[in-house]
Amino acid sequence: MNQNQIVLRMLRHAGRKGITAFDGLRRNVFRLGARIWDLRESGYPIRTIKESHGTPTGNPGQHARYVLEE
Repeated sequence: MNQNQIVLRMLRHAGRKGITAFDGLRRNVFRLGARIWDLRESGYPIRTIKESHGTPTGNPGQHARYVLEE
């Protein structure tokens, strides 16, 4: 199974909760954004949700959550 297939399976399993880069790392997918791009190019409708979070230094940050819209 290649990484695109792994990510697609993760997206389907996650449903509306979606997945983040941290979820990808748990499955040894180190460039989740690139895999999402590949899947979009293949026609999969994937929505990006920007989420805010704190950082260890106390500064604000953002990460992306990806949701498959099937």
